Amino acid sequence: MKNLYFVLFSIFILSCSENEFKNSNQVIEVNVSSKLKLEFTDIFESVEIIPLETTDDVLISGITKTLIVKDLIFVLNKSATNTIFCFDKSGKLIFNPHYALE
Repeated sequence: MKNLYFVLFSIFILSCSENEFKNSNQVIEVNVSSKLKLEFTDIFESVEIIPLETTDDVLISGITKTLIVKDLIFVLNKSATNTIFCFDKSGKLIFNPHYALE
């Protein structure tokens, strides 16, 4: 029973302490009109444009996502035909896009 009184008394004493967090109304101004000038070469080391093979069967109307894995380029054309195209690094079609996403 003495332990219970001691615990309750300790909790009471600790809860009576002064709040250490002070509420400050400090205003921080941010200049949103200044624009960061960033050059293309600051982000990328090199750029390579790869024209992708297009035929009557392979027409991409809108690229939703691209993924490059080793020497393969995967293109998700979800907007129109909902298919995945696979090209090599030269832009040649590797497999036919008959795999439709559900």
